[in-house]
Amino acid sequence: MKVQGGSAKGRNIKAPSAKDIRPTSQMVKEAIFDILGEKIKGSAFLDLFAGFGTIGLEALSRGADSVVFADRSRYAIGIIKNNAEMIGFSDKLKIISADIFKALSKIEGQFDIIFADPPYDFKDYNLFVSKVKEMNLLKKDGVFIVERYHKTELEPNGFVFSRVKKYGQTALTFFVNE
Repeated sequence: MKVQGGSAKGRNIKAPSAKDIRPTSQMVKEAIFDILGEKIKGSAFLDLFAGFGTIGLEALSRGADSVVFADRSRYAIGIIKNNAEMIGFSDKLKIISADIFKALSKIEGQFDIIFADPPYDFKDYNLFVSKVKEMNLLKKDGVFIVERYHKTELEPNGFVFSRVKKYGQTALTFFVNE
């Protein structure tokens, strides 16, 4: 897999096969960053259910000031660390290794952009979205993106619905914090 834009454009990053990790496709990743556009520059970015960190690393390459990655897989966390070091972003990230609800309680500060890519069979989408709102993790006018299976129902739970984009069986739901 390659970084698609920004200062590390074209650099290879590892995203090995793993039965329990589904990396965001290149097409969907490109769509996310096309939609975010200039919002990414200078942003504080939170990558939840980070997997191998391809979204957060792309954010750093495109000008995010910092990224916090959260994932429960120690294997995935190791890949994120190696990839960040390989492309020179180790000093701009923080990693939290924990179950998502424990990870949320460990996150400090607010973010301009939050991206979450739970497993498609994740059962607690709406509880998760509510918890992100309750923890006040998204800055005013920030963007919260949830990647999900297109048939999964998702409520705004305190956020303002912005849009949904579908790519095959993947849907991206965009919320804002007004």
